Amino acid sequence: MRLLEEKEAVFQREKELCEEKCKKLLPEIKKKKMQAEKKREEIRQLYHRYRQGKMGKAEYLARKKWEGNLAGEMEEELDGMEAEEKGLYQRMKEIDADNVALTEWQGFKEDKRELLQCLIDSIDVSTERTIEIKWKFRDRLET
Repeated sequence: MRLLEEKEAVFQREKELCEEKCKKLLPEIKKKKMQAEKKREEIRQLYHRYRQGKMGKAEYLARKKWEGNLAGEMEEELDGMEAEEKGLYQRMKEIDADNVALTEWQGFKEDKRELLQCLIDSIDVSTERTIEIKWKFRDRLET
């Protein structure tokens, strides 16, 4: 029972860490979106300046390519940040599901044998009086 409570505490701490990362990531995403939009506007302004004759064709094409590359890099960074945010939210959902399952099992007054069979692969007891529990799932603390 104590192990389940410890696992639940670990899940809760991991969820808190995910929430903290999301809170830090959100302003960065907003900032990056604004920068990308500003860069796209700069590219549009380049075209208007070219059309008005304020810059030559070669300069326009070179600057458009340069600014376009910068805008592309910003979009890639933004996509990565949004994917990270999505992954964090998905992980929080998984943690909630894991926590609910553990809480439900803790609430049962019946024999815990079925729970143990679902969670534990094997238990090794050595002659040095140590016990090693091998879980049927990947332990988040070890990875």
